[in-house]
Amino acid sequence: MSRLPRAAVLFLAAGLSVHVAPAAPPPATETTEAQGPPVAPLAPGLAPPFLRASFVLEPPRVRIGDLAVLELVVVTPPDHQVRPIDPPPAVPGFWLLGVEPLPVERAQTRWIHRTRLTIRARELGVFLWPAQKVEIDGPDGARALLEVPAHTIEVASVLPEHAQRSTPYGLRAPPSFSSDRSPFVPAAIGGLLTLFCVGLLALVRRERRLRRSIGHEVSSPEAPADWEETLSALDAAAAESDVRRAADSGALALRRYGARHFRAPTHCATTPELRAAATPSLRHARWPAFLGLLEALDEARFRPDAATHEASVRSHLQAATAFVRDSLPTPRS
Repeated sequence: MSRLPRAAVLFLAAGLSVHVAPAAPPPATETTEAQGPPVAPLAPGLAPPFLRASFVLEPPRVRIGDLAVLELVVVTPPDHQVRPIDPPPAVPGFWLLGVEPLPVERAQTRWIHRTRLTIRARELGVFLWPAQKVEIDGPDGARALLEVPAHTIEVASVLPEHAQRSTPYGLRAPPSFSSDRSPFVPAAIGGLLTLFCVGLLALVRRERRLRRSIGHEVSSPEAPADWEETLSALDAAAAESDVRRAADSGALALRRYGARHFRAPTHCATTPELRAAATPSLRHARWPAFLGLLEALDEARFRPDAATHEASVRSHLQAATAFVRDSLPTPRS
């Protein structure tokens, strides 16, 4: 055989005689040795072996005047009951608007009891909602008392740019006028207001002068005075043939005279009412005599036997005439 084919046969025989060794495992690293045995997945959270309770505020930030919900959350094992709570009667900074127990959230390992407190903030600042005691009944009838810690609540302002402001705003200066505005417009307005005030004052003075002149005309000698009208009415009453009609006319004339002379409501009040009322000022001496004449004439008007007292009615009319004549003004020298 030639050298080349002989070398090929020898190489093939050597390859068939060698056994293929299995692949060695990769070398163990430090990370693999440190991990140890595989970790089992975590089990779901179990109910705590003790009772828990706390206040939860929604929303967490309270603004003054807004409604907020403060929840009392109690977590218990299954088959536990939470007794209804007694909310505090008054809490500084808040109004308590309602208390509502919510349905119990029952899970496999725990029960969640919620009580909703609807509140409204009425003052700014930081306040403390008082602690609350909760009674819990177990499935075996045992009762546990749980105290819920107090909860801090901050009440902020409704103004977004001044959330921490708790005092009212002070006085603000009026805005200044622009330099391009004409000063003649305010001056014209001020002049018109001044003219209006002057005209109003002149009108009031003119009205006073007119009233004063009318008063002088009424009290002038040419115009008949109130006592003259009263005397004429009393003379007409004395000339009446019917006694009752004479007494009625005389009493009416006296009442008109008293309304103008004494400034008293003699035309619309009875004699008992006039006696019960206060005496007109500066008329203490003549007021009792005036009331006596009115009572005498009224008695003659309303008594059924007035016709038999004609002489007394005539005398009362004469006395009324003399009473009015005593009030005549003294002639000036």
